[in-house]
Amino acid sequence: MTDAFWMQLGGNLAFALEVGGKIVGLLYWLDAEGLEREAAAAEGVDLPASGWYWVSVGRPRNAERVAEGLELRGDMTEEELAATAQAALEDVASEVIADGSD
Repeated sequence: MTDAFWMQLGGNLAFALEVGGKIVGLLYWLDAEGLEREAAAAEGVDLPASGWYWVSVGRPRNAERVAEGLELRGDMTEEELAATAQAALEDVASEVIADGSD
C-alpha cells in the first residue's frame, strides 16, 4: 500500500497530497459564484466553474477539474460539507495513486 496523506493548507479548502514522502500536487476548491462572468466574457476570458481542481507538481500550469459530482453547495449542512470534502479527497487520492502519483 502506498504511503499517502493530505495536509490542509491554512484554514482554506486547499490541500497538499504527499505520496511516499513527496508532495505530488495540490487540490483546492474554487467558488466561482462571485466572479464577474459578464465582464470576463466581454474581454474574451473563460472563467472556470466552481469545483475541485487538481494541480500536479509536475504540471503546475495545468489545473484540471476533478471530483465532479462532489461539489460543495451553500445549502449543505456542516456535516454534509465535511463528508463531501472527505469524499473528494479520497476520490482524488485514489486517482492520483492509480495514475502513478502524477
